[in-house]
Amino acid sequence: MPVLSYQTIKRRCSQPSFSELRLIEDFQIDNLKGASYDLTLGDEYCVYNKDLIEKVFPTKFTPSKLWEGEGVIIPPGEICYLITAEAVNMPRDLSASISLSFGLIGRGLMLAKQPPIDPGYRGKIACMLHNLSNEEIGLKRGDHILTIEFFGLDQATIKDYDGQYNNLSSLTWIIKKPITSGIHQLSEKSDSLIRRIEASIPTIIMAVSIIAAILVGIFGYNTVFRDRTVDTKDIVNSSNSTASMYRQGDEVFVVLQDQDMIVVNLKTNEAHLVRKQD
Repeated sequence: MPVLSYQTIKRRCSQPSFSELRLIEDFQIDNLKGASYDLTLGDEYCVYNKDLIEKVFPTKFTPSKLWEGEGVIIPPGEICYLITAEAVNMPRDLSASISLSFGLIGRGLMLAKQPPIDPGYRGKIACMLHNLSNEEIGLKRGDHILTIEFFGLDQATIKDYDGQYNNLSSLTWIIKKPITSGIHQLSEKSDSLIRRIEASIPTIIMAVSIIAAILVGIFGYNTVFRDRTVDTKDIVNSSNSTASMYRQGDEVFVVLQDQDMIVVNLKTNEAHLVRKQD
């Protein structure tokens, strides 16, 4: 079916026929392109905020208001619901489809698939965007977010849109509870696991150092320890002996049977031999 041109969209927005409503409310000529129209961000948005939902709206959920000059930040991996500033009045001989601004695609946003806009629909257009990037993406009220194209039907339909979203004016009509991204939740769980592993590293190093010191005390030591500081990894087996061990602060002391002593520093993971004074 033919796509409406610049001239036809302009005429049906600024000078509709007697029986028609304006095709686009709040029409701006600067947003009209050769065969499409740029829709802009309106006065409402919804980005999932766990603390806000659980502490402020535990039983009732409402979208956030966006005033003139304000913007919305979409976190990495998260989803955001937006509503357009413009409303459309679809006549019986047209349908329409929307797509995401190419500039927003380049920044890492993805538009959830939406059905065509049927003849007879009146109201604003809501959309769901998913931030697939690793960075926050900011949008301001009035920014170009969607592009709408109008298609002529082979003949005017006798059935108008009669769905529940006709005359849509607020996101509260379509969002009944907070929705978060599964990708974002997976990322949070991965970050939590990494933090737990990183927090365990000092304990693991301490355990390895103590085990190494015990092994040196039990199995003896090599001449590589004599009168110098060595890394724990240099500890090797030599001759059999017995030892006692105690800890003071960040150091573990292993006393060998000949009264020589190996000192292991748990912070630096280094050991050195202290010779018995004759």
